[in-house]
Amino acid sequence: GGGGGGGGGGDLPVLYHVNDKEKQKLTLVNYRIRYGYFIADRVFDHARLQYSAKEYVDILPKKTAAEARDF
Repeated sequence: GGGGGGGGGGDLPVLYHVNDKEKQKLTLVNYRIRYGYFIADRVFDHARLQYSAKEYVDILPKKTAAEARDF
């Protein structure tokens, strides 16, 4: 069920730091949105935007061209 909201803008995701060294332990991180960018209060390698219990997006650093290249 469930109808689509849309346009509300009130449902912002929760931002977590994902600690890969500690069994993917999640730590809540404060953030704000400015000029369409998410600005977190800290720097980390692995972040997660949690939209709901089942919906989330993991954010990881992009590999550089050198790392991605296959020799």
